[in-house]
Amino acid sequence: ANDDEAKLPECKRYHTHIGKPQWGHIFIAGDQAFYNQEQGTTYEWENRKLWHAGTNCGTTPKYIWNAW
Repeated sequence: ANDDEAKLPECKRYHTHIGKPQWGHIFIAGDQAFYNQEQGTTYEWENRKLWHAGTNCGTTPKYIWNAW
């Protein structure tokens, strides 16, 4: 497979919890799990290509901003 993203220079990556904390809203990056994060909390990742996943086990929409 052609991985054009792999050819990009290394840069910083961030995620921000833009929704209010809600039951069941979970985000994982590397070996860290983020739950009940204060609205507006922003994290800088150690690596742009860090393994990550999110889930919504709650009853309201989950919003997160992710940029690099």
